[in-house]
Amino acid sequence: MFVPGDALASGEIRNKAMGTFGGVRQPICLDSPADRNSMSKPLDLWPCHNMGGNQYWMLSKNGEIRRDDACLDISGDKVIIQNCHGGLGNQQWKYTDEDTLLHVVTRRCLELSEDGAKISLRPCSSVDRQVWSFRRKQPGTEVPVN
Repeated sequence: MFVPGDALASGEIRNKAMGTFGGVRQPICLDSPADRNSMSKPLDLWPCHNMGGNQYWMLSKNGEIRRDDACLDISGDKVIIQNCHGGLGNQQWKYTDEDTLLHVVTRRCLELSEDGAKISLRPCSSVDRQVWSFRRKQPGTEVPVN
């Protein structure tokens, strides 16, 4: 059972590179509703707004990146939002010391496209498009570290 207070990281997941919206380069975050109509759909990106909501994510002790009862999942070559099933596999991620989001099964990293419009899994290379900021908690505390 997931306990939000036990999350290893929480908040927005912001890419180090910039995305383009309306012709303007700006910080980009993972953004997705978690309602039943959103399941099995590709994960969205949106300019970071620091207001939580669709941009508030938690990393569980089991490696799930989740919003409520929805988790990041893999379907073929797409990163989608799906009901959390607790079985790890396609829903297991690792937030590495290099600030990449590693998909444990495929050993690939979440990467923002060069045009900043979509995400995919690519071989890990630590390019800026694979670097994500996610507020970690210090071990044994409730205090996030940046």
